[in-house]
Amino acid sequence: VTVITVRFRGPGGRSAAAPLKRARSACACVYMLRLLLASDVHDDTSAIEALRAWLSSHDLLGKLDAVLCPGDLTTAPAASLDAEEEARYEAAAQRVLDGLGSLAPRLVFSPGNHDPPRFFSGFGGGNSSASTSNAHARSLSLAPGLWLAGWGGSATATEEGVPVWPGWPLSEDENAAGYAQLQRALRGGGSAGASFDGP
Repeated sequence: VTVITVRFRGPGGRSAAAPLKRARSACACVYMLRLLLASDVHDDTSAIEALRAWLSSHDLLGKLDAVLCPGDLTTAPAASLDAEEEARYEAAAQRVLDGLGSLAPRLVFSPGNHDPPRFFSGFGGGNSSASTSNAHARSLSLAPGLWLAGWGGSATATEEGVPVWPGWPLSEDENAAGYAQLQRALRGGGSAGASFDGP
């Protein structure tokens, strides 16, 4: 878990993101975002409550602009699931999203290799109290001039050139093609992007 403050220059004009602080300059606005990066919760909602207590003890609760979660909400195996198993992991992931979403007005996540396969088609986050976005295979504006690009799952892990963990749920070719398409889209729109939990 990491709390970071991002300060950057963006285009002038009005901001659609209410919690952003900005100071006028001659050619652009200076924006500041306070972001919480939390990953690998793996069904442990008690860890989210411990995180809430920590944020409160450091006077950060209620002062975050967004939570970014690069996946592994659950402990789903890297394998195909039957409908009952998938529903169980989706419910567990939703509990984690609800908990993380209660820490800030916005939650952006990308599914990890231990998350239900349906999350890789944009599913997830519908019940959270925060404005929740599944960033897999998408670019999202965090603030004027600041974009985040998401690519979920995992690439094949190797040790000394030997595969020890398969890429999931997408093949290496699917990861490469999808990631390249996402990068082209970002370059085409003139937006800068930062990827997380991708190949």
